[in-house]
Amino acid sequence: MEFEVDILSADTDFPDAFFDFVVFSHCSWYLSSPEELMKLLRRVRAWGKQLCFAEWDTRVQRIEQYPHLLAVLIQAQYESFKSSSESNVRTLFTPSDIQRFVQQAGWTLVQEASISSPELQDGQWEVDKVLLDAETELQGLPHLPGKSLDLLRSQIVMLKDSAAGRDIQSLPVYAFSAV
Repeated sequence: MEFEVDILSADTDFPDAFFDFVVFSHCSWYLSSPEELMKLLRRVRAWGKQLCFAEWDTRVQRIEQYPHLLAVLIQAQYESFKSSSESNVRTLFTPSDIQRFVQQAGWTLVQEASISSPELQDGQWEVDKVLLDAETELQGLPHLPGKSLDLLRSQIVMLKDSAAGRDIQSLPVYAFSAV
């Protein structure tokens, strides 16, 4: 396995069906745009026989997952005003978004599931990150429209209220395989 390989680079290439599996695991929210996800899915289509994909599922199954969802929604909103970022949530994709892109890229879904993973700590980490960094993030966006700023601040208050004194669980994981 090699890390930090630019899959979209013209210098990166593999023969057709070179890999038995191409795995995208909790990585799509790091992408800069839906267009980048589509390019990646199309690029690896020829290389792989099967796609295995996992990402957080925005479809809350338990109220304890609600703060995680709020945290990622807040991050995705302020990240949408940045030209570059290193944030965990740069572009938010729902399971429906991902399904549509996968199909448009030429893959056929064969199996999918939403997997509860209450032992994972990512939900708490995302909530803590937003509550710690939100005001700094907002101050770093001087061109943020006033209504957007007000909306984000209201959502941050909602996040504080929903997280106060509660057990926070991570969102479920949306996982599928496609050929």
